[in-house]
Amino acid sequence: MTQYNWIVLVLFIAISFLNFLPIYFLNKNKIGSSINRLEGFQIKKFFKNIIRRFNYDVFRFNGDLSFVVIFFLLFNINQTFATWLFFILFYFGFVYLFYYHIIKKTYNSEPLLINDIIFLKTGVTIAIGGFICQSILFLVGMGFIIIIFYYCSAFFIQKLFALQYYSFPLKFTLISSSLISLFSIFKYFNHPTIFGFLTCPSPTVHFFTNLFNSFKTLKTTKEFNKLDFEALQEVEFIKMKEQPNFHFLVAESYGRIFFKNINKKLKQKCFEFEEELKAEGWKIISNFSQAPISGGASWLSYASLLKGIKIESHNKYHTLLKDTRHLNYYPFLKLLGKSGYKTFFLSALGGYKKVKINWKQLLRFVGADYLIKHNDLDYKGKEFGLGPSPPDQFSINKGFELMKKRHPNEPIAYFYITQNSHALWYSPNKVVDDWKVLSNKNFNGYGYIDDKELSVRYEKSIIYQLKTLVNFVIKQNEHNLFMIIGDHQPYSDKENEKDYLTPIHIISKDQDYINSFKDFGFTKGIFPQMGNELCHQAVQSMLLLNLQKRYGTDKQPKIKYYKNGVWL
Repeated sequence: MTQYNWIVLVLFIAISFLNFLPIYFLNKNKIGSSINRLEGFQIKKFFKNIIRRFNYDVFRFNGDLSFVVIFFLLFNINQTFATWLFFILFYFGFVYLFYYHIIKKTYNSEPLLINDIIFLKTGVTIAIGGFICQSILFLVGMGFIIIIFYYCSAFFIQKLFALQYYSFPLKFTLISSSLISLFSIFKYFNHPTIFGFLTCPSPTVHFFTNLFNSFKTLKTTKEFNKLDFEALQEVEFIKMKEQPNFHFLVAESYGRIFFKNINKKLKQKCFEFEEELKAEGWKIISNFSQAPISGGASWLSYASLLKGIKIESHNKYHTLLKDTRHLNYYPFLKLLGKSGYKTFFLSALGGYKKVKINWKQLLRFVGADYLIKHNDLDYKGKEFGLGPSPPDQFSINKGFELMKKRHPNEPIAYFYITQNSHALWYSPNKVVDDWKVLSNKNFNGYGYIDDKELSVRYEKSIIYQLKTLVNFVIKQNEHNLFMIIGDHQPYSDKENEKDYLTPIHIISKDQDYINSFKDFGFTKGIFPQMGNELCHQAVQSMLLLNLQKRYGTDKQPKIKYYKNGVWL
C-alpha cells in the first residue's frame, strides 16, 4: 500500500507541475535563480522564498487542487463527482494561468477580464479571417488537451480512492501546499503583479479577484461617461499666420529599450542619422514619453496621443469609439482640420480581408477627414510582417504623394503608424534610393531581416524604421514639421516601470519652433535624456500649444497644456 501512496504523490506532483508548463515555455529565457543570497540563516527570507519566487519554474502547486484533494480525503465523496470536480479545477487552472501569463507577458500589466474579453474577441476575429487553418489546428489541439486532462484526472482519482491509509509524505505535501496557498490568498489578495510568482497560487480565487476589479473598472467607465468633453474645448480652431504640413508619425515597438541596450555600432548609426538631418538643415530634439501600455495594443497608445486622454484599457477605448459625445472635444487632427488643414489617416495595414474594419467609425474617432488605406497605395511588390504590409518606405512616400496630389495647394496634417517594426521583426533590411521601385514584383534590391535572435531582429528593424523616416524627412522642404514617437515597448521587455517610456523626436528647420519644446524637457539630438519625461496623453496639448505659439496670431486665447492629459 505504501507503493500506491507514492504513485498518488508522484501523480499529484506531476499534475500540479503540468499546470505551469506553458508558463515555463512562455518565459524560459527569463528563468534564473530567484533565491535571495542569505548572509547566515534568515527565517523571514527563507519563508518568503517558499511562498513566492520571482522566476517561472514549474516547481509549484495549484492551490485549488491541494484544497480539493484534502476535501476528498476528509469527506465521503462520490468518485464520479470527484473526478469531474478535479478535472474542471485542473483544466481551469491550466487555461487561466496561461491566459494570465500571456496577457502579462504581452502587455506588462495585470490581466483584467473586462478589457481582455474585448481584446480576445478581436484576436479570434483576426484568426478566423486570416488564419483559418491555424485556428482549426488550435481547436483540435485544445480538444486533445481536454481529453488528456480528463483521463489524467480520472486515473489520479481512481488511485486516490483506492488508498486505505495516507502516508506522511502525501499528507505533508497536500497540507503544506494548501497552507501556503491559503496564506498567499490572504497575504497577496488583489496585490498587483505578485500572483504570477506565487508558489501555490489559487487560480479560482484570482479569477474572482479579476471579476471584482473588472466591476470596479466598469464603475470608472461610468464616471468617464459623465465627463463634459465640450467644456474641455478651449478653442475651435487655431488662427495661423503660417501652416506648415504636419507629419504625426508613430513608430511601432520603438521603446526606451532600444537606447537602453544600445551598442557602439547602433549608436554610431544613430549619430549618422543625426548628421544626415543636420547636413540638410534639419534640427532634431528629443525626449521620452510614457505610454499608457507596454508590449502591444498600439491603438490604445495612438488614441491617447491623438486625443490627449489616457486610454490604458480596451474598455475605455471601446467606450470612446462608440460614444459620439466625446467628439465635441477635438482630437489633434480634427482641430487642425478646423484650422484649415486637410487631415488624413494613413493605414498601410494589408491582409485580413475577411475582417471587417469600420473605417468610417475609426476615421471619425482619430479626427481625420480622409482615409488612405492599403488598396489606395496600389502596391505590387513584396509585403512584410503584420498584415502583411508594404515596406514603410513605400507606404509613407506614396501616401504623402497621394495627399499632395489630392490637395496640392493646401496644408496637410496626417497620422501614420509604421508596420515593419512590428513583432516578430521580420522587416526589410535595406532602405533603397528610389522608393517607387519597391512596388515592382521583380525588384530584388533588399531582403528580410532574418537573424535567429529576437533582440537582433528588433534592433535592426528599428534602425530600418529610423533610416526610412530620416530618408523621408530630408526629401521634404522647410514647410514641414515632423513628430516621431514610439507607441510602446517591444513585448519582450518587462523589467520595470520605466519600460513604458518611448522616445519622441521633433524635427524641423524652424529653430524658433524647435526652441519651444525645450520648456517640455526636450534636449538637442536624437538621443533622449531621462529626467523630464512626458506622458502620451500630454503630447496633444503640447503640440497644439507650440503650433499656436510659433505660427498662431495673438488674437486668440492661449491653448492650455495638460501635463497628465485632459482626464485621468
